[in-house]
Amino acid sequence: MPTDKPRIMITLPEKLFQEIEDFRFDYRYQTRSDAVLALIRIGLRFKDFARDISESDFEHMDYQQVSVQNDPKVVNEMLRDGWVLLSVGFLHHSNGEDAPRFVLGLPKAKTE
Repeated sequence: MPTDKPRIMITLPEKLFQEIEDFRFDYRYQTRSDAVLALIRIGLRFKDFARDISESDFEHMDYQQVSVQNDPKVVNEMLRDGWVLLSVGFLHHSNGEDAPRFVLGLPKAKTE
């Protein structure tokens, strides 16, 4: 069916293509285009976090310690240990890879 909507063509590394395909099937998108559009919309919602986040961005908050992590498995362990997720972002590296960036804070003990 012809459309007047703008079109783009992109070339992807095989690994990224497979991640998109996995996303498509995991979330049952009927077409690859629908899956890619969903991922773009998700990314655009979080674009304000797509910067290099550092511990100093959260020094003023009520946390005894702040940590920046890249490994989701480490983040899950920290969350189980009482850490709080403060921010999520992505770092785009010159090799074309995007790395997740999680900022976590360990709340100060509340004294009454």
